Amino acid sequence: MTIIGSLPDLPSIMLYSHMDTVQTSSDWTHHPYSGYKDENGTIYGRGAQDMKSLGIQHMEAFRNLFEQGIKQWKRTIHIVFAPDEETGSENGMKGFVKSEEFKKLNIGFSLDEGGPSQKDIYDVYYGEKVTWFVNVTITGSAGHGSKFIKNTALEKLERLLYNTRKFRNEQEALMNKNNLTLADVTTLNVNIINGGVLVNILPEKIHVCELRNGYFREEPLSFQRLICD
Repeated sequence: MTIIGSLPDLPSIMLYSHMDTVQTSSDWTHHPYSGYKDENGTIYGRGAQDMKSLGIQHMEAFRNLFEQGIKQWKRTIHIVFAPDEETGSENGMKGFVKSEEFKKLNIGFSLDEGGPSQKDIYDVYYGEKVTWFVNVTITGSAGHGSKFIKNTALEKLERLLYNTRKFRNEQEALMNKNNLTLADVTTLNVNIINGGVLVNILPEKIHVCELRNGYFREEPLSFQRLICD
């Protein structure tokens, strides 16, 4: 959606959100694709927060302004809805910014997505953050679960979880102590743990996926040592 400005040669503004969502689970109160709205105004639906909520805010803001008779600004404004954000944006914004169509938009400023707000306030963060999916394969001694096996993958997993939690707590404390926002710190969370084939056998391998979202103040190898040592 494009609103042509009164000075269309000026660099334009882009308001971005994405329409794709992550997979659904089986424990929804209401059908994940129903868009059910309860008596309190709460909407239940896949993507209601991440990230259709932002696109709706953009559309509602302009609808309200149009009703007030405000229908044009100096700069052209592009409201962009993109796919594929949850899986890397190769077929979404990452590919779009390389296209001639994107260059023709003459973008000078963009508001990207952020975290859904729990208040009636649109929070704006300024920062260049990087998402890094950290996949770790932990190997160790396997054996029967009735024995005291040394140097197991589970022992190493405990160290990984401890280091991850320590880093996470330090970043959260930094944010709270200095009145910072999520845009100013680095988050790190374990999202997937897979391992084991039988209930009575210690696993030889454990696979862990962590999501790191923040600034690369550390080199990748130093960060790897930070969580794996």
